[in-house]
Amino acid sequence: MKRILFVAANALPVNGPEAIVNAKLLKVLADHGYIIDLISKDGKNRYFSESMDCFFSEKLNSIHIINVDNQVNFKTILGHLKVLLKTGYVYKGAHWAYYAIKCAEKLIKQHKYDFILSRNPSSEIVGLYISQKYNISWIANWNDPYPEKRMPTPYGGGKDAKLTMFEQKLLDNVSEKVNLHTFSSSRQRDYMLQYMKGVDLKRTMVIPHICLEGISKIQKTANNNGILKIVYSGNVAAPRNPLPFLQGVRKFIDAGNEMAKVEISFIGKQTADFADQIRSLNLESWVKVILPMAYLDNLNFIATQDVALIIEAPSDNSVYLPTKVGDYMQCERDIWAVSPVVGTLNDMYRKKDIKYFSDCINSESIASELSVIYNCFIQNNYVYDSSSKIIHEYLPETIMTQYKTILQ
Repeated sequence: MKRILFVAANALPVNGPEAIVNAKLLKVLADHGYIIDLISKDGKNRYFSESMDCFFSEKLNSIHIINVDNQVNFKTILGHLKVLLKTGYVYKGAHWAYYAIKCAEKLIKQHKYDFILSRNPSSEIVGLYISQKYNISWIANWNDPYPEKRMPTPYGGGKDAKLTMFEQKLLDNVSEKVNLHTFSSSRQRDYMLQYMKGVDLKRTMVIPHICLEGISKIQKTANNNGILKIVYSGNVAAPRNPLPFLQGVRKFIDAGNEMAKVEISFIGKQTADFADQIRSLNLESWVKVILPMAYLDNLNFIATQDVALIIEAPSDNSVYLPTKVGDYMQCERDIWAVSPVVGTLNDMYRKKDIKYFSDCINSESIASELSVIYNCFIQNNYVYDSSSKIIHEYLPETIMTQYKTILQ
């Protein structure tokens, strides 16, 4: 079986969206017999347990977690200097790559690798250096537009954002040297290919986030005591703006729905502004905030709810495929996307892969869709029956078929 050097700054510990996506892929690749040595980064703000990490990592050949300080001090300055001297590239936060390269070179002395898979900045520096020096086929994945400065507004400065000399050189070499670029959505691929020089479609593949069937241990009951329960998982900090959504809820209530039985839960660390917005709109009895919980516990909670909510930032072209899409599908919850009218989630809505959609800057649109959802709930005798299933493109078998063509 093929041996893979999997380099992902976010994977284990499983402590955020990027880590969740990568950990699920690691599990499925290992379950299919690929021999994987992982190099990852010790994450901060850990909410998750070691036992959950083991769920995703038990079949990996080896795990190498590299801890680096992100504070500006002598050690991090030295780390940035070291990665520049070793590779010729540097940007803020790139110092982890130096230590990851040193780890990779030790592993290469022990094993012959068929592929290196890189995911998340600054893993691309590792992939570029190792693949060129040791002649290993390199597959680079982009869950978000790269580099960060060129993310679409309001996340970044757009496709023409100015880069430093080092950043531009790195982008050009990454574009040219990667054997295969994988993207989570076609919109993201099309966006990045506008500024990645020398990349044609033959060296690209769109692979969505993998969904693990049966990962939630909760089987949703037939009803929620006559209450329509809506859940949002994650934070709604800038550049997301939750205010239009909350205003939409207020408009729904004021349109004669004061007695409607609706409970909206936001799981995650929210800002003080969010709490202030809830209070200012008198939504305390409708909207509640729940502290972060372990990933598997989070899924189990989502599975007890009726509708799963996504709120995106306003954008002229939303190229992202949020991790929440896969998480919600795993729990077989109908999805309500509050998103830009041009973007990946609207594409999915038009294909009927997402059931509900509202314009993220239009509170009237949000109030109207909530009315649609609630009327369906009433017409079904105050019981919500979700019709959502994991769609074909996200199933492990489908994604493994793609990877088997890659990892030949």
